[in-house]
Amino acid sequence: MTYVQNDPIVGNAPHRILDPYFQIASQYGYANYMFQTNQGPSFPAHQFLFSGTSAPVFDDGDPTEYWKWFAAENPPDADSHNTGCTTMGETVRQIDPGGNESAGLNGGAPCYDHNSLPTLLDNHVTWMYYSRDPMGKDIWTAPNAIKEICGKIAIENNVPVCNGGDWETSVEPALPAGADQAPVLTDIANSKLQQVSWVIPDGNWSDHSDNVPGDGGPSWVAAIVNAIGQDKTCEGGSGYWSDTVVLVTWDDWGGLYDDVVPPGCQGPEPCTGYSNLTGGQYVYGFRVPLLVVSAYAKPGYISGANVFPPDCKNNTYCHDFGSILNFVEYAFGTGGSPLGGIGGISPSYNYADVLVMDKGPASTPYSLYDFFDFNTFHAFQTINGWKYPPSCFHTPGTSQCFGSSYPQDPDNDANEID
Repeated sequence: MTYVQNDPIVGNAPHRILDPYFQIASQYGYANYMFQTNQGPSFPAHQFLFSGTSAPVFDDGDPTEYWKWFAAENPPDADSHNTGCTTMGETVRQIDPGGNESAGLNGGAPCYDHNSLPTLLDNHVTWMYYSRDPMGKDIWTAPNAIKEICGKIAIENNVPVCNGGDWETSVEPALPAGADQAPVLTDIANSKLQQVSWVIPDGNWSDHSDNVPGDGGPSWVAAIVNAIGQDKTCEGGSGYWSDTVVLVTWDDWGGLYDDVVPPGCQGPEPCTGYSNLTGGQYVYGFRVPLLVVSAYAKPGYISGANVFPPDCKNNTYCHDFGSILNFVEYAFGTGGSPLGGIGGISPSYNYADVLVMDKGPASTPYSLYDFFDFNTFHAFQTINGWKYPPSCFHTPGTSQCFGSSYPQDPDNDANEID
């Protein structure tokens, strides 16, 4: 991956920009075959990370079968901050089972009825989505496109905003200028971290290749991992490290190239998609990194090491965005069953682990199981070599941090829809 050039850090020799990522991968777990579940850009990718799909509806038995369609693009003006249920005329093109793109259901309005992981978590597990947009309306804020979460639309300062109960309690937009801009770090320090959290970066530390300065991602991830690993305040002094897993992944291909063919795409014919032979027009996408950080992660473990090409149908080392959701379901399930029972959010979503046999032995059938050994606890090893200290994420607009470039929009080179 070359999102960020691994340049030396001025004044911090011998460290380089990417050192935190390499340290995390070598000290904890790394997936060699982690595939983006969709073939599109950030908006649908975040829907898959949040919901296991970007379909406009769940499988409701409707003969039109819109649950087999997918939102497949960013909105034409991805920087408009009008994406989601509060959009003002913005649309997102959808792709049908035949591979044709059109407006699709509801004229392409990006406000969906499909279930999401919080649909399953509600009333069982607390959750938080840390957005990077002050209005919570950009293409990286997945909950804004879920009708059940966004709820009834309110008007604030002549601008439509989500006003649902889940939105008010569990979506944390970036705070006004001058306020603390890293609420996740503050919540960790104050023992207020929820049981499941999605943490979205600002464009300055997104690793996106055209953002300026664009080299803050490794420092941002190091700040979060160190905050979890070094915490001694919560849970009677044992800290978050004893029972927290940090999963780090990237939402799409970023305009770059990877030469590993995704599962079911050995063609020249179209990809096969899910195991129920749906989604072949859109599933699966490019390989992206996955880092697995935990006190119980096997040190230096590489899932799928020294294997090429990958045999994803008969082995356990292929993963996708759905593997993360499935892992969460099992982490909070009981008796060896996932939260919500077999099928998780919805059997029709068919996580990639169904295709790639990412289930493990019968006694441990959860995704990502191969990264862990729960019989061995490992003390936290601090991640060093970062360029930007944690204070830069709390107050990014200062001169020694990100200055006038903060905040930075995501994906500002991906507005085209053709």
